[in-house]
Amino acid sequence: MRAQTDDAALAGGAGAPSSRPAVTAQHPSRMFLTRWLVSHTRRLVPILGISVLARIGDQLAGIALWVTAVYALQRAVAAGTQIRTGASSAPAELHLGVIVAVLVCIALLKAFLRYLEHYAGHWVAFTALQRLRELFFARLVPQAPAATTGRGAAELTGRATRDIDRIEVFFAHTFPPAVTAFVVPTIALLWLGGAVAWPLAGVLAVFTVAILLVSLGSGGSSWASARRIAAGRGRVTAHLGDDLGGLREALAYEADGARLAGLDSADAALVRQRARAGRSGAIRAGIIRLLELGQIVALVVCAALVPETSGEAAGGVAGSGSIGPLALALAVAIGLWAPTRGIADFVDGLDESFAAATRVYTVCEAAPAVRDSPSTVPQSSPGARPRGGAEAPGESADSGRTTTVSDHSPERATTPAVAFDRVTFRYAPEDPAALAGVSFTVAPGSWTYLLGVSGSGKSTSADLLLRGWDPQSGSVRLAGTDIRGLTLDELRRRVALVPQSPALVTGTLADNLRLGAPEAGDDELRLALRIADLDTWADGLEAGLDIPVKGRGRALSGGQLQRLALARALVAGPEVLVLDEALSQLDAAGAERVRAALRTAAGSGPSATAGPTGRFTVLEITHRTDLVPDAAPVVVLDAGRVLERGTAGALRAMPESAFNRLAARG
Repeated sequence: MRAQTDDAALAGGAGAPSSRPAVTAQHPSRMFLTRWLVSHTRRLVPILGISVLARIGDQLAGIALWVTAVYALQRAVAAGTQIRTGASSAPAELHLGVIVAVLVCIALLKAFLRYLEHYAGHWVAFTALQRLRELFFARLVPQAPAATTGRGAAELTGRATRDIDRIEVFFAHTFPPAVTAFVVPTIALLWLGGAVAWPLAGVLAVFTVAILLVSLGSGGSSWASARRIAAGRGRVTAHLGDDLGGLREALAYEADGARLAGLDSADAALVRQRARAGRSGAIRAGIIRLLELGQIVALVVCAALVPETSGEAAGGVAGSGSIGPLALALAVAIGLWAPTRGIADFVDGLDESFAAATRVYTVCEAAPAVRDSPSTVPQSSPGARPRGGAEAPGESADSGRTTTVSDHSPERATTPAVAFDRVTFRYAPEDPAALAGVSFTVAPGSWTYLLGVSGSGKSTSADLLLRGWDPQSGSVRLAGTDIRGLTLDELRRRVALVPQSPALVTGTLADNLRLGAPEAGDDELRLALRIADLDTWADGLEAGLDIPVKGRGRALSGGQLQRLALARALVAGPEVLVLDEALSQLDAAGAERVRAALRTAAGSGPSATAGPTGRFTVLEITHRTDLVPDAAPVVVLDAGRVLERGTAGALRAMPESAFNRLAARG
């Protein structure tokens, strides 16, 4: 069953997938990515505003601490001078208690604001990451299987986990520092100029702007470097995932050395990219430290050369004669190091965040290979059984065989269950045709075999029947209806595929069996297990159907896994069951037992009854000609073309038939 997700809700009000734009650029700009990230998390912006305001207050409080400390120091020096010269006999003018109280209050306020900034910022960041992960999977599901073909599971997992985690920098460590890097210096310099001396404020402003420009000016190169690093991480992750998944094969063929060499090469390339980025960051940090030292020297020179900065003639705070304007300017300069360094501190992390966002964006905004047409409406499902074992329309309990129809008209009775009409398909425009003008039909209630060597187009035909892709020309019809006129949910409810290498999901055995029919009862699960020849095995489990399944079912044998996948498909009650080498890991006797039970359940066997599984059409994909009964209809494919059609017995009787040539190849 296809997942149902409210994309608009996940996206914080963004448009549904059908209205989203396709990816138009491989490397979207940072401004574009910013708008994209905010558009999917816009409801979190007010909380992010709290973080910004708290950070501004925190950093202004830090400057206030420096200024207050300088004020206290200058008052202490002035009082000591008065005592030594006899102008005063006691340092009562210090008001030490008041100054200490002010410092404590500012420090406590600063601590609270810092906590509020981090709490609000990280709440926004982690909530945004949760929504981005929901969006990622909601957008990926409709793209499958096309989006996952040719991509390693580890590479997609890396985008969904590590790349989305790196976007946290954008929300928690980017917007607040960027705003405060401009707001806090502006407020502090205006105060310094108005209350102390404009020349000192001007000198400090020049160096502050220079520091900000150095931090921002390296953005282009660091952005490109971050993209290369992100791509390198992806290559390492994909290589490592392939190595872990194919570890048994690598050891068996003594290819572990070559695989490790390939991993070393990918890792070395990543190390070189990171080293290059590290050198760039170190040079930028060195220039910023030199500018900070330069502003201290410049302030001292200004105070020596400009009379009004000496404190002797200036009014206001400086004019008291006890507070040096230079000391106050130095206090403000040191206090501004934190907000101005904030830009430099997050530039590298931000670029990595944007590079990760690009990788997530390309998955989220990729157009699905197939989608429901706006005019598509759900249709009735001919032959689909009602839940609970009721007979499907057109069935009778005493009929020896079944005809999968939705009414009793002769026209519906003769309509093929599946029909390929001159289907041509390429996976990519530059690829050779995987199918070229393929036409064949599958009669309702039949067990039809699709035969051919590997690469002949058998599995591609199954993928097209389930609309993993759409053909470039021709049509595929289900019970007379072009499958493009059905909703994807309906199509994948009516057609079930059992692949050669299935996987289970984390949960119980019952959860896995109910994957396509969550409402199925225990009796239906046990019937499906009996048909799949797993009832004795299931009855022997200590926890029964509630036994947990872990590791995608890797604790099971290949034959058990295939039969569980078959039982899962039967529970879903399909109209057409596609077996893609689905019994290949069973021994001959076991596979024949399963096929016999399936023929009975499907209504195509000699003892067919209208059982609670309902009746269905079977399309089996295989290269094993020896398993095909003489009476079974057969379609032989080779290189994407239909070579022969007919019954297996008729084709066996033709010495030069493609069927016999396939049999001779074993």
